[in-house]
Amino acid sequence: MRAVLSMCILLGACGALASQFPDPAAGAKGDEIVVKAGKVGALSADFGTLTVPENWDRPAKLIHLPVVRIRSAAEKAAEPVFVFHGGPGSSNIKLDVSYERLLRRHDIVLVGYRGVDGSVSLARPEFNKFLKTVADPLSDEGLRACGAAGPRAAEQAKAEGIDLAQYDLDSTVRDIEAARKALGFDRISTSGGSFGGAVG
Repeated sequence: MRAVLSMCILLGACGALASQFPDPAAGAKGDEIVVKAGKVGALSADFGTLTVPENWDRPAKLIHLPVVRIRSAAEKAAEPVFVFHGGPGSSNIKLDVSYERLLRRHDIVLVGYRGVDGSVSLARPEFNKFLKTVADPLSDEGLRACGAAGPRAAEQAKAEGIDLAQYDLDSTVRDIEAARKALGFDRISTSGGSFGGAVG
């Protein structure tokens, strides 16, 4: 039942890549990032698009993920803090959250979660509509209905060429490691809770 509920949450809560990120590099081969300067409130920030393989073990198809680096106002910042928000299925690109305490000494880095924030979205609008029709998703009847609708949504994603097996925690961590390297950081700190705690 837990697996069915997790699929319901994941398919019903995904988002999309925001428009302020640069286009990916032409001919990118993976592990490459394109960055443009911007602002988050009064602070300087870098908005990036990271190119990574959908399948890290067979890098034929590439996907693109947003990356945000909010720069500390400190004269000499300590190592950056990579922040991981909860989920699964929720965005990791949250610019409306206060990072004030961390920004006193550190840059903040947010790497978009695959299947949620990037060029591939696992969001299924028809699945969201279905969830609104279920009076109690946690009831036996609700879980059975969700268990029947989930595979239909998964088959649709597969028909679109999405390799669902690659949208897991391990691949997400490999994306973040690629972002760390692409941004040139040798040492980082992490902060996260719920799903983000597992990522951290």
